[in-house]
Amino acid sequence: METEDWFLRVHRERVTNTLKVVFTDCINNLLIGRHILLSGITMEMLRFYDGLLGLARANTPLWVFSLNHDVMLELAAARLGIPVSGGFSDERLNIRLSPAPNGESRHVAAEVIRNAHLKSRTLNFFKRGTVGINLQKIHGALDIFTFNEGNDVLRMLPQGGRPDGILESLYDFNLPSSGPRTGDGRFATDTNGNEIFLRTSLVSGAHKFDAQHSQVLPMDYLQIFETSLLQLETLICIGYSFGDLHINLHIKGWLELSRSKRLIIVGPNCDVPAAFAHLEDRIECKRMTTTDFLQAYATAPLTPEDVQIKARGEILLAGINSHPPAWAYWNRPEAWVDRVKAPTS
Repeated sequence: METEDWFLRVHRERVTNTLKVVFTDCINNLLIGRHILLSGITMEMLRFYDGLLGLARANTPLWVFSLNHDVMLELAAARLGIPVSGGFSDERLNIRLSPAPNGESRHVAAEVIRNAHLKSRTLNFFKRGTVGINLQKIHGALDIFTFNEGNDVLRMLPQGGRPDGILESLYDFNLPSSGPRTGDGRFATDTNGNEIFLRTSLVSGAHKFDAQHSQVLPMDYLQIFETSLLQLETLICIGYSFGDLHINLHIKGWLELSRSKRLIIVGPNCDVPAAFAHLEDRIECKRMTTTDFLQAYATAPLTPEDVQIKARGEILLAGINSHPPAWAYWNRPEAWVDRVKAPTS
């Protein structure tokens, strides 16, 4: 679709561009549905990521660069009480939600990065010596939107004070009753009565951060990633297939800066990528799963009960994953109750 859309770029009305928008919206909706429908098992299985706390205490702050759109890292950090900064400023917007059943007004809070902050690289990340996670969602996320004609960025904040508070925000914010939507975003009103259009931030497809192909998230995000890498001596790539050229170029350039730089690749079948062969002496492959890798940083070993929970959860997820269409009905409970029950029986 991206290639065909490029061929037709001189045309004002392009069905290929519309299809791209619709496809990205489907990805967004399916991922939200997965989070909402699997919230119970997700929170139970997060115990196998407890090693994240050990990493955060050993690296102050811990820098995390995520290419995923989901909020799994945020959920794991919230469960462990690890503060997370996305570089957003102290400015807050309050987005109106649909009223509560009793008619009481509701809103979801959001933090903001203005365009001037992006351009000047003056982002509000944790300083050296702080126990916390500096998180960059390079490819956008379910809880991140652009507004003000794409110049500014906001991220929804968790509600309710529970570890799964971000899921509550995602649920409430994306209900059909919370405001009119288009294929690439939704209209919203802040609590001051200002109307804003929030565009979904997901960067998807084969031409991410390609100047010849439009995207919602500002190009500054990739440049901030390049700058932030300079803070590190060791980079751990977990579950990354090295399939994104724009990411690979920055990792390779960083690794070539100094002989002290180290790259650790974690994955059951990982190997040194061909483009990194000349740097092989500074690359270590750990052929293991994410949970096995993080367990090395956990303060307590897994109990027999934990092992049983993990096995049961993996079987349950395998069954649910075979019925992905159910995720699309997350905001229509009457349509998905029976669908969700089927694969878990």
